Order: sequence, then C-alpha cells, then structure tokens
Amino acid sequence: APRQERRANPYTRQGRLKLPLLVARGVGHEWKVSPEQRISIGCPFCSGRNAIPGETDLATTHPELAAEWHPAKNGDLTPTHVKAGSSRRVWWLGVCGHEWKISPAQRRRSGCPFCSGSNAIPGETDLATTHPEPVTYTPLRAHE
Repeated sequence: APRQERRANPYTRQGRLKLPLLVARGVGHEWKVSPEQRISIGCPFCSGRNAIPGETDLATTHPELAAEWHPAKNGDLTPTHVKAGSSRRVWWLGVCGHEWKISPAQRRRSGCPFCSGSNAIPGETDLATTHPEPVTYTPLRAHE
C-alpha cells in the first residue's frame, strides 16, 4: 500500500501555523496571547506573573524604590509594569547620583553598590586612586 503523507494539524505546535494573537479578557484584565497559551497558561495577572497597576506593581507596593527608578535608561518600562519580586534587571538612579543595573528583587535587599563600597567609583574609591603606590610582587617559596 502506498504511504500516505501525514499532514500536520494546523492547531498544534507541530503544525507551526502562526495564528494571530487573541486579546483575552478576564476579571477586568486584558492581555495578548496565542490560542494555545490561552488554554494552558491562563491569566498572567491573576496568576501573579504580571503586575496589576495600582495593586501589585512596584510603584504601588514600594514607592520608595520606584522613586529611584532611572527616568531614561529603562525605555518604555516603568515601575507600574513590574512587580517588586521581578528578576528582570533594570536601571536605578540613586539619590546619591550613582547609576546601576539590578533587578527589583535584588534592589529591595540592597542600596547603592557604590556608596556601600561593593563597587568601586573610578577616580574616587578604586584601588589605583586609594593606593597609588606601586605594588610589589614577592613569589611564595615552597617549604625548604
């Protein structure tokens, strides 16, 4: 018997048919999603994956951190788009004037890495500035 060619189902991952995104709605939430994800993932807001502006976003839950959100280096991303526990690295501008990139989850546990001494400030706290004398190297000798 001749082999029949198996045709991929256009509604499965194997079919690789690009279906248009749906605008899903639920309990006052709206998001774009593929038909496949709509069934398997559900609402990203109700599940806690996405921030709900005015409820679970960084600006609402941690306004003191949102005040140090870098105004220019994060593009269109704002503190109302992320949650305090997010692992996405973003730019911060401390009241001290230093800039650094760290996730909101890490930022909740730490302040400015330059002021705390974790990171060196070139020309101020780096080793070449604080100890400009040449370093001599004396190799250790094996036990004789």
